[in-house]
Amino acid sequence: APAGPLEPPPAAQLARLLDDLRDDDVRWNAGKAMSQLRRYLERSPAREVVAEALTGALDSTDLQQRYFSAQVLMRAELESPPDRLLAVVIDMMADGELEGAPWAMRQIRRNLFTPQTASIDYMIEHADVAEQRLLGLLGHQRQEEARFLAAFVLASTGHPEHTDRLAPVLISHLADNDWPRDAVMSMIGLMALDRERVIWWLRVSSKPDEQFQRSKRLLLYALRHEGVVPKEMNKRDNVVAPGRSNFVGLWRFHSYAGRGK
Repeated sequence: APAGPLEPPPAAQLARLLDDLRDDDVRWNAGKAMSQLRRYLERSPAREVVAEALTGALDSTDLQQRYFSAQVLMRAELESPPDRLLAVVIDMMADGELEGAPWAMRQIRRNLFTPQTASIDYMIEHADVAEQRLLGLLGHQRQEEARFLAAFVLASTGHPEHTDRLAPVLISHLADNDWPRDAVMSMIGLMALDRERVIWWLRVSSKPDEQFQRSKRLLLYALRHEGVVPKEMNKRDNVVAPGRSNFVGLWRFHSYAGRGK
């Protein structure tokens, strides 16, 4: 039988749970608080009260409390994500290194589940409502990872009207670099954009790089033949392989485990 209604926690208990999300010297208290808060979010009437409290915590000056509150809300499947939540998720996506991150953040990074990877999933699910914020990331010249991820999310979720802004960012990542799997992600994104405009951008883009040239030839062929890639061209990057998430997962794993370059 489905679980029944769950009453909101007393105000003092809710305040304590939110406080445990902060960076402090107590290990594991943040994780335990997140688990309890998620349970409250699963059932009404506790859901509404706890969601409002977590939304308020998104304005915290404590990085860990702000990001952990966002992670709990992201898993709550809110019907309409608050604008403040989208803003924090964008910050998480742009903040790949999390320099000076507290102990709990570093533990999460070791387990390959970071605030950044959680934000990528969330942005893919809510790309339409976050469209303007993602477009804003394209101007972050000093945060290339944020620019690339924003371009990938927008392109792969179907925004061909922004092809002329997204294609140059994605095409630049077809070349060989120290980013694992970004060329594969770029191909996925480029294949979802305006075909003729992507072909034009590929034609005017050139780099003396073997991987770039191979990827460019493969993309041009696939774009002209509705996604079909001949076997002899398909030894490294499979544009038509099943499932975007497989590539995202591989890129994510290799990025945060420090392997697979």
